Amino acid sequence: MADETRRLLSFLGTGRYEPVTYELDGRTAGTTPFVARALAELVAPREIVILTTEAAERKHGTELRRALGETGFPEPCFVRVPEGRSRDELAELFRILCRELRGELDGRQGHLVLDITHGFRAQPFFAASVLAFTRAVDDPPPEVRVVYGAFEQRSGDGKAPIWDLTYLVEVLDWAQALRLFLRTGRATEAACATERLGRELRRA
Repeated sequence: MADETRRLLSFLGTGRYEPVTYELDGRTAGTTPFVARALAELVAPREIVILTTEAAERKHGTELRRALGETGFPEPCFVRVPEGRSRDELAELFRILCRELRGELDGRQGHLVLDITHGFRAQPFFAASVLAFTRAVDDPPPEVRVVYGAFEQRSGDGKAPIWDLTYLVEVLDWAQALRLFLRTGRATEAACATERLGRELRRA
């Protein structure tokens, strides 16, 4: 995946992040409190986008920029998002997530790694709903790998796995295709989605 990764899209929250050595696909990154920093090393993206509230950027933005800058990764683009306390803020968050998942700015294309580890409150759930929307209406849908840094599963030697949750995206695709089949009798999409889901579940 590293050779194909165009963008890393990661959330930044206000939590207290502790240094840990993250692992993905049998490889380990340098010890860091930020999953985005570990993923930058592990998947080698050409672009890094950090979704952050004002409070989160104020608390961690400088340190994260320093962590990424010291290692020569692409300079991160910090995109300010609302906290989602009202319908208007949720609508704005929906618009921003659609834009970033699709890569609409500057004609960006390619595989996307979506890191939901440090999402603020309901942001990861909301991101999943926006991802389901874009994959249902876009042709072709965005190619996304969803990951979560499981800090709480760290081992005695200080290593924590980064879980690949992409099979959940396949579940969304399968549910959409199954709904189409039940309504129209078209089985091609459901059959293809079922096959993809089976592959992802076996891999997971």
